[in-house]
Parts: sequence; structure tokens; C-alpha cells
Amino acid sequence: MAGLTVTVCLPPGFADDLEGALAAALAPFDQNGDNPLGRGMWDSRRILGGSNGRGLAVVRGYEDDPRLVHDEPRYDGTPAPGAPGVCAGGPRALLDFSRPQAASERATAASWDLWQRLSGVHPPALPLEVFVERWRNDPDAFPGGPWDDGMVAAYRAQPLIE
Repeated sequence: MAGLTVTVCLPPGFADDLEGALAAALAPFDQNGDNPLGRGMWDSRRILGGSNGRGLAVVRGYEDDPRLVHDEPRYDGTPAPGAPGVCAGGPRALLDFSRPQAASERATAASWDLWQRLSGVHPPALPLEVFVERWRNDPDAFPGGPWDDGMVAAYRAQPLIE
């Protein structure tokens, strides 16, 4: 499945109807719309940027402004919280374009801080190789084989991996 990232710039006043403004801006490229053959480029879309570190930096002091646009939930409905100081969009005055790498730096710093907090309260995670060795020494430990769901589930059940 291919993915394409598109930045959509909307006119002022879109906040009242973000969905409608996005639908109108993307309509000429809707694969299911009434477009010339081969012009359609997308068949689904999602607002994303704050949770994957590719978003936009927020001007310091405006992180809680309700006009900021945040990520939509993931495909399974779970929230996709953004890194502190990073969002998927919003009014230009609230976005920090002075340093293009600022959003990436903030997301990386938030990830590092989270790892430090979690690793301080949980035992170290065992590498996947430990689970492979367990299977080699006892094939019944994971009956489906070395890469069966049971082995992967046991690895992922560790608090730091989870």
C-alpha cells in the first residue's frame, strides 16, 4: 500500500468546518470523484503530523490553543497524541516556521524523555534474541515456531516494549 503526504493550506476561517474545507481542497484529486482518468490520487485521507514527528512546531506559549489541528485517531480508533509543541496544523500565526527542524527536535526530545521515565520504573527489556534462544532450548515454549504470534506476543508484552 502506497502512501503520500500532502500539506493542505486552507484559507482563514476554516476552523468552523475543517472537514468541509479539506474535502473541498482535496476534491480535484479524489480517486472516487468525477475526475479525468488518471487524475485521481487518493481514496482515503487522515490528518497526521503531530504524533509522527513530521508535524509543525507550535510557537511557544500557544501549545494549548484550541485552534491548533491535531492528529485524527489511528485506523483502529486509538488516539494518536502529538509530541509536546508539535501539531498537524493550525493558523499560521501559531506555527513556528523560524527553524524547520524544531518539530522534529521536539518530537525526538519527547520520545527520549518518555523512554527515560519508563526505563526508570520498568525492568530492562529483553532483546528478541532471548526469546529465540528460549525456543531453541525448548521448542514447546512457542509451539508455532520461532516467529509465531506467541513468541512475538511474549516479546511485545514486556512493559518497555509495550
